[in-house]
Amino acid sequence: MFPDDGAPSEPVRPVDALHDSVIQRLFATALQLQSVLGQIPDPRVRQRVRQTVDVLDEIIGEVRSTLGDR
Repeated sequence: MFPDDGAPSEPVRPVDALHDSVIQRLFATALQLQSVLGQIPDPRVRQRVRQTVDVLDEIIGEVRSTLGDR
């Protein structure tokens, strides 16, 4: 397929699609967890959720590093 300017486009490689999909899902999950932090009354549970968000952020960084930031 050709983009609007008529130039041929490169096909989407599976690793690119995987990269985008995985990072978007991890990022969305982290945002969902962050959005409920204020609703968690137990400070220990809030801290555990914060730690989980931090781990998700680390995983996102590792995926970007491993697959290359696209």
